[in-house]
Amino acid sequence: MIFPVNTLVFILFLAGIILLQIFLSKGGYKQLGLILPGFTFLLSIIAVLNVVVLPDDSIAERIIQVILIFLVWNISTIILLGIYFACGNSFKRTKS
Repeated sequence: MIFPVNTLVFILFLAGIILLQIFLSKGGYKQLGLILPGFTFLLSIIAVLNVVVLPDDSIAERIIQVILIFLVWNISTIILLGIYFACGNSFKRTKS
């Protein structure tokens, strides 16, 4: 099966982001590994602020919509923080 070019570019982009996170997390400064998770967290807040409120929606529907948008947009934040903590633990082991 032949992948479309867009899919290949997207996969390479994701691999580059993961490699960049690993490189930043293993660097000399621990705070550098928090740049990408912080950026994706800010994007999730922007996504929540861009929620369109319809006049027919109840308050419960609005709250559920905001929570779901926040959780979906933070999947990448959780993955990047997992990489950060995984690399941070190996950094602490090699330092001591």
